[in-house]
Amino acid sequence: MNDLALASVAPSGPSRAAVWLQALRLYAISASVIPVLLGVALAWGQRDAAGGWLWPLALLGAVFLHLGTNLANDLGDFRSGVDRLGVSEGSGVLTQGLLSDAQVARAAYACFALGGLAGLPVALARGWPLWALGVVGLLGGWGYTLGPRYKYLGLGDLSVFALMGPLMTLGGALAVGGRLDPRLAAAALPIGCWVVAILHANNYRDLEADTAAGIRTVARALGRQGSLVYLAVLVGGSYVALGLLVAARVLPLPALAAGLTAPLALRLWQRAARAHTAAELREALLVEETAKLHLMFGLLAIAGIVASRFWH
Repeated sequence: MNDLALASVAPSGPSRAAVWLQALRLYAISASVIPVLLGVALAWGQRDAAGGWLWPLALLGAVFLHLGTNLANDLGDFRSGVDRLGVSEGSGVLTQGLLSDAQVARAAYACFALGGLAGLPVALARGWPLWALGVVGLLGGWGYTLGPRYKYLGLGDLSVFALMGPLMTLGGALAVGGRLDPRLAAAALPIGCWVVAILHANNYRDLEADTAAGIRTVARALGRQGSLVYLAVLVGGSYVALGLLVAARVLPLPALAAGLTAPLALRLWQRAARAHTAAELREALLVEETAKLHLMFGLLAIAGIVASRFWH
């Protein structure tokens, strides 16, 4: 068979749409959807006339900021030499040459712009608290691996907890109800634990690569064994926080439905404990499975909050 014939039967690469889906890392989008919906569910009883159409815009804005952060994270890690082919690849679209640096940069800033555009009517309607939350979210997403690059200083866990826990929850509540209730920040603690667990699962998997690149992460500071303990604290802490919040009547009793995910969480940790290399952790889909549990936990908690409105 000649070269031309071989070329005609050679497998083609991924489609353009598949490449962009890979770059956006949609499996983790629950990290922005869940906290906003949590805030909406908690503040639904205080909604005003504008709240019904403002909260979908707030949700859309949060999602676009998250997508922009995913792309900017890939871009920053690639430019810094953290992500390299065959080592730590992020989404893989840059290390594998599927997209160029310029393409990912344009897409990241386009997502940030769309996030700002979606959130603009909400900010205009709700005033300076929403403006402040939006600016903090935008700067936090951009500065993660670009600009100040605070991820490389070991501050990623703290910032992700704040941005995709209490702040997004407050944003959803403010959009629907028009009031800033500090108690809702406490209600977001279990979700904050889960979103940090997603990040830590990623850093735990990439521990050797981050160490070689000189990147400071909590996983690198703790090492393999310490990181396993930290993962258990994050995941277990979400259930402890859930119980305490229900006991304190910050969350309604039916929110305990999220506890049904506990056996799956235990299995997730056991899977992480059995894996000893980055390749084994990647094969175990540790990051993706943690994101799925974040979604399940969040949806069950939100369903419980909604159900509590009919609970007498």
